[in-house]
Amino acid sequence: MPDRGRFPATLAAVALAVLALALAAGLTGALPFAGQSDGDALVESVRDRYESAETYTAEVTVNATDGTATETRNLSVAHAAPNSSRLTLEDEGGDVVYGTNGTVAWVYDEANDTARVYPLNGSASNATDHPARNGTAWNSTDAGNDTHPANLSTYLEENVSATVVGSETVRGAGTTVVRLEPENESREGTTTLWVDDDDRVHRLRTTRGENVTTVEFRDQHFNASIHESTFRPPTDAAVTVAVTERYDSFDAAQAGTDVELRSLDGDYEFVEAATVTRGGATVTTQQYTETGTNATVALAATADSLPYDAENGTSVTVDGADATYVERDEGGAVFWTEDGLTRGVAADVSREELVELAEDVRS
Repeated sequence: MPDRGRFPATLAAVALAVLALALAAGLTGALPFAGQSDGDALVESVRDRYESAETYTAEVTVNATDGTATETRNLSVAHAAPNSSRLTLEDEGGDVVYGTNGTVAWVYDEANDTARVYPLNGSASNATDHPARNGTAWNSTDAGNDTHPANLSTYLEENVSATVVGSETVRGAGTTVVRLEPENESREGTTTLWVDDDDRVHRLRTTRGENVTTVEFRDQHFNASIHESTFRPPTDAAVTVAVTERYDSFDAAQAGTDVELRSLDGDYEFVEAATVTRGGATVTTQQYTETGTNATVALAATADSLPYDAENGTSVTVDGADATYVERDEGGAVFWTEDGLTRGVAADVSREELVELAEDVRS
């Protein structure tokens, strides 16, 4: 699955998050606010407007900047209570669609006419977990998914000051501008909503330092009829089913796979592991954090190839063996073949440090 629009964070994840916020958690849970009365009253009305909707659709434009570069993407979103969602990320090379019907989560890549389906084992709590992480086995244990809607709900359940700061016309509609600020000092940034007289959100903007994400909502429809097939994965695409098992200890992970796993010792603490089976290929990943720095390191092992492009890699030597280094958006990865298995190490560190980690694993 290509990694499209990963700036300054995965735009699909950002869009899912801002959609959840714009829905005021009405279709996903309660959303209490605290603050000045006018702002509170308006946000309460917005919450009631979205909370009462059985379905919701909209066209969305997401503009993200980190102060030096900007990217804009167009999306279409649909939601049906209690736990069905669909988000289409428009791309010149072919749209990418993320969806869930509460039973499975899926991501469809139009360019390759390929769909990946993730069973949810009867739980919709992680319905957007895998698609937001690009559907790769290596990313199955990624941390720091701050833009996940569930995390936004947690944030909004804390004390937030809602203040009316003015009025503005947005695409011909008169709106009231409301600023939301966290009262928890550990939270950074603000969120601003532009709300019309019908309690619809026309614009949403989150600001954290130089990182600013602006979301424009158009063609919003409430309680329109949406066929349930909208939230099913496509049946005429090349479908790959991914099954994931998660483990909270090294011993449990080892018992769950026939592959002999390696570990990091010393200053590294085990966090979790996952075994992902997709299209007959199984990859086991482990996540560690370094004591004192909280740096995250991922280990992977599989009888097949790992999801990195060796052609774009650089040859390195790991404990006397040939290996490949591949640069990633965050840090890099080193992988090598040993006794018929492919093993890898990924972390947000320099190539030299990564090779040292790989040598510790291999030895």
